[in-house]
Amino acid sequence: MKHKLLYLPVILLSLVACNRESYDFSYSPANPRAGETVTFTNLSTDGDEWAWEFGDIATSSLKSPTHIYKRPGTYTVVLTVDGKKKHRQSKEIVVYDTIPSISFSEDSITIFKTMSLSAIVYNPYNYSLQYEWHMPEEAVITEGDTASENMSVFFTEPGNVNIGLTVSLGSEIFLIDTTLTVLDRKGTLLYMTRADNTLFEQHLFDLGYSIPEELSIVGEKPTAACQLLSDGESLYVLNADNTAAGSIQRLNPQNGNSSIFIKNTAENDELGYYNGVIQGGYLYWTSASDAVHRLSLTESNASFSSGSDHLFANSSSLSGLSVTQSGGISCCSNTWLWGTEKGIYRFTESDINSGQALVLPAILAEYTIDAIAADVITRKIYFCSGNTLYVCNFDGNHCKALQQTTNALCLSNTDNYIYYSTEDGVCRLPLMQVKENTTVFKPDTLNFVDGITGIAIIEE
Repeated sequence: MKHKLLYLPVILLSLVACNRESYDFSYSPANPRAGETVTFTNLSTDGDEWAWEFGDIATSSLKSPTHIYKRPGTYTVVLTVDGKKKHRQSKEIVVYDTIPSISFSEDSITIFKTMSLSAIVYNPYNYSLQYEWHMPEEAVITEGDTASENMSVFFTEPGNVNIGLTVSLGSEIFLIDTTLTVLDRKGTLLYMTRADNTLFEQHLFDLGYSIPEELSIVGEKPTAACQLLSDGESLYVLNADNTAAGSIQRLNPQNGNSSIFIKNTAENDELGYYNGVIQGGYLYWTSASDAVHRLSLTESNASFSSGSDHLFANSSSLSGLSVTQSGGISCCSNTWLWGTEKGIYRFTESDINSGQALVLPAILAEYTIDAIAADVITRKIYFCSGNTLYVCNFDGNHCKALQQTTNALCLSNTDNYIYYSTEDGVCRLPLMQVKENTTVFKPDTLNFVDGITGIAIIEE
């Protein structure tokens, strides 16, 4: 009996020892962030082999390892002791982003191109969250605002710009500053001549435009600039001066160098370059002799001494034509449009010297045409008459008054706008696409350069 009493405490002590075995771990810091070292402390009371699974494919066999999570998220960490399922412990660990960050929708940022900015904040516990963006003056917000998680924005100037973001997440405040390089980009170059013979250059983009800058001219200066033309690379300044000073200057807008394309060689009332168009490698212009002249763009320093020089067409070569006031020349699908005080005459080059009546009779005879431009895509005619800009179909039907103008205009089928002058500056309207010309557009005012006499477009 005494032997049995001694044996029972030994059994009880053994059972108590077995109940004290535990398999557990802890980690620090309590709120780790991506890229931060997390230390796992093994709290197991027994075991010789350790198998850690960190929830992101990585594993370890150390007793108390460290691990770095590369991305924020919620991970399940599992510790298995001695390879036994009953000796296993698992816990979820929330890894926060290192700091809130900014995401950009574009790899390459250029001026006047909309991009999206997003605040990236990992907030699994739904803490209170507030944003405050700090944007430079060059930024124009098109969607969202400075308190939004996401916004759309474009920049008006190239160069380095600083963007700041303050994120209030629960009791924590994060300040993010980043510097972006905003690149310049190609766009449309708008050129303008003024009554004082000054030339201006302005960059146009889809969402904005630069401030016009005066263009320095090296060489021949305009004397009576009345129209500006472009062949896509060079500018041609037409001067209405019928004296020996009258000429058409060819200008390189890249460096401002100017040279003589054609020059008056005598004082003649028939001379002077009033309206023109560049077509098929030639520059065509109308003169005071009520004729249309042309000269190949390959020429330079040509002479102009009488109304018969470089003649393309006049009333003698086109039967039925009566012109006392020329209002511009344009071309659409090999059909020439000659604006006059009696509307618009239409003819083809084959009609010249044919001795026959004009194939197409004059249209819009009730209008005195001051300037004209043809849309070759939709076959519409834009013209100025009495300080009003009009549009009509190619046959003269569906004529519609658009806006007030000072009779300088330029049409671009590249960006699909009609550019025209007003008393205050230059405006533009989208080209009409419907047959009846019923669409109403609000004009876009591009600048406030007054006294405009000529407009030209060059695509960069």
